[in-house]
Amino acid sequence: MANFHTDRLVIAANEEDMRKVLRRFAQNLAANAKDTNFDIASIEGKVSVRELYRVVSPEIDAYYWLSFAGAPIDREVADAGAEEWGAHQENRAYLSSIATALGNLTPQTENVEVSFSFAPTARPMSDTANVGIDSYGANWVLTVGYDTAWEPNSNDLNLFFMGLPEGNYGVAFFDADEYDNFETVNRFCGLHHGRGGMRAAEVRIDDVVDASKLKERKAWLSHVTRSEATDLAELAEIEAVCGWSSGWEDEDEYDSDYGSNDYSGGDPLASWGYAINWNNPSGGDFDRIDKAILAVLERFPWVVGSTGAAYEGRESNVEKLIPGQLVKLVADWANPYFHPCAIQTQDAEGRRLGNLDDNGGGMELSDNARSALACILPHVRAYADKVEPRMILDARKRNSTVIVRLVLTDEPLEHITDEVHELLGRASNQRSVSSVVEEG
Repeated sequence: MANFHTDRLVIAANEEDMRKVLRRFAQNLAANAKDTNFDIASIEGKVSVRELYRVVSPEIDAYYWLSFAGAPIDREVADAGAEEWGAHQENRAYLSSIATALGNLTPQTENVEVSFSFAPTARPMSDTANVGIDSYGANWVLTVGYDTAWEPNSNDLNLFFMGLPEGNYGVAFFDADEYDNFETVNRFCGLHHGRGGMRAAEVRIDDVVDASKLKERKAWLSHVTRSEATDLAELAEIEAVCGWSSGWEDEDEYDSDYGSNDYSGGDPLASWGYAINWNNPSGGDFDRIDKAILAVLERFPWVVGSTGAAYEGRESNVEKLIPGQLVKLVADWANPYFHPCAIQTQDAEGRRLGNLDDNGGGMELSDNARSALACILPHVRAYADKVEPRMILDARKRNSTVIVRLVLTDEPLEHITDEVHELLGRASNQRSVSSVVEEG
């Protein structure tokens, strides 16, 4: 059986450039449509990162090894890439296929704009990828984690960045090999401008580090406020380090009373593998709750989807909602459908609209993120960011679309963890706090 490599790619960019990243993924998936069945027309009319991510991320997850390469690359870029890779002995075999393709051009076509397509070469090992996206201030961070056989998918990553339009992309790529029990990690980090192989970037880090050293850096970076990071390469590295866990055991994050290790890569807002007993927290739970609260605060503003308008006559309430209006959020710790709590969405008059249920990017809002948000609602104002009533716009749609934007009030937050501890010390039916519905 092939040994496997664990890989993690992180790309940080502003809204405009992140759209380019997601479109490039879509183009590669469409180029491999024989296997993926992906239709490039599915992203037509999608003008925001969230809309593109909703369409593309499930396909990256399912066909990650086919999402990095396959779409055409300009000859000028392929020429430059061939020259760049020629300095690397390990790329000689793959380089020969590019040289052959370039050499097949006839004199009559040399001055004509020509593009080439190169099929993906990576061998997948994991069944699916682990795809996620977050926004920090004006920037977005996309992560793709996966396993490959024998070696990382470096050739395909080179092709991916060669196919990116010009822009500014913070990139971090971490790779570890099963062969040495993941004790060392290959790190690459830099600022890329598109239209070139990976190492066409302004390289910041390109080395091999012991996993123990990486764990130490993770502990240090976990205190950095990511929304304040303006350097895209730095932001990509922070996300890559804080999401990495191969090569060590997180003994200090083990709670024997609750019986769970943190297999989530240390993200306090992840639910799987990062168990927090929100209903009856112990000392160890409060430590994790504090981390979750701080993680939620640093990711503001949140843009979150509200679902469930099709039930209990809520559609008529959605039809009256206007984008920009204040929305009331109410913590519901006794809800039978959401564990450990729900966050009801209401209009300013208290009419039900639904429940916060996804992160605005097509993925389910994690239990820990939803619970942490529920605890700090008295410091939050919420606005209707996007409203598309089903009956008004398209009666064939199953649900209305309601996207809610959450911002923090100007109140001081130095005692926020004390407030949360006091709130969680109450019985579940006495925790019903709500967001602010008056303008400041």
